[in-house]
Amino acid sequence: MTLNDIRRSNNSINELVKTDVFSVFGSLTRRKFSDVFVWTLLTKIFHALHNVAFFVNTEIRDEKSAQRIQRLIDFVTENADALIYYYYRYGYIVIVPVFGRSGRVVKWRIPDFGKEVRINADGVPCDTENKPYQVVYYSQQYRFERRSDFDVVRENLNAIDTYAGADIYLSETLGAFGILCGKNMPISEADKQSFFERLRNKVGIGRNKMQIVPFNTEVDFKQVNLPIKELALNDKIKEQFQIVAGYFGVPYDLLPLAGNSTYDNQKQAIINFYSSCISPLAEVLLSVLRYAARYEAVVPSRLLWFRIDNVPELDKERPIDTEYKISLLELREKLVAAGLETEEVDKEINTYAL
Repeated sequence: MTLNDIRRSNNSINELVKTDVFSVFGSLTRRKFSDVFVWTLLTKIFHALHNVAFFVNTEIRDEKSAQRIQRLIDFVTENADALIYYYYRYGYIVIVPVFGRSGRVVKWRIPDFGKEVRINADGVPCDTENKPYQVVYYSQQYRFERRSDFDVVRENLNAIDTYAGADIYLSETLGAFGILCGKNMPISEADKQSFFERLRNKVGIGRNKMQIVPFNTEVDFKQVNLPIKELALNDKIKEQFQIVAGYFGVPYDLLPLAGNSTYDNQKQAIINFYSSCISPLAEVLLSVLRYAARYEAVVPSRLLWFRIDNVPELDKERPIDTEYKISLLELREKLVAAGLETEEVDKEINTYAL
């Protein structure tokens, strides 16, 4: 174990994600108002992903194979939020097996997208030697248009920034807009720009702004009235956020700034959230897991599955657990036939009763 491994194990629960960006859109300049909207959605999704459990619904007799497949399952489970972040950010997921001297996989890792991932002319992620990565899962958007989910909603979030910025500006200026004129006001272009700059920096309704502008000549101000209320900027922000939330499969009524719920109750909203957002994302991770399992053990991909735990609202609505329940019953029959104890399997069956 290296010094970095020791430090990581002592100082963190999960590994720091390596990324070439400081914001979800790849710009080193932070976005403004839409950041909180994006991370409100992502936080909701990432927390819910913690309730997804992956497993092999059969017994692997070879202990080493069982350990290897469990190591892969643990890797995907522990890095589920990071993998989905990359899925949204880049349009694909890449994981890399690390081989030991024996030629077997000793661990899995996520490559550094900023330093280790290159996109060739066909849009395929490659390593620094221009060799395509072997375990890659593409989003639909990337497969057909070479775009990520964040690219798709970029303009909606730009609109939120525009509307929120305009709302703050109008609040600071009280909607004042007009033309300052005077017969005795000969002014050069440089003087005009300097005058505008002073107005922007010093005049307004903020605590540190001036509300009175002195002049030593006679001037007149022709005001153009802006219908602030009719602009409905807050409604436009809400509308754009609803669109973005719907795109990611997050019921708007589950978000802290949603207002009145359009659902009969929160239970239905949570059920819709897990069925339209979390379950499809779990299927994405499951596909990655099934493909990567080829490197770890000879396990039929159909025997790898997932279930969602710790969500009481789903107790009576678990269509994703059907195959798992059937496998439990089959396993119990085999244990009984072999004269073995079935207590643990019975507990699991009772937990996920048909």
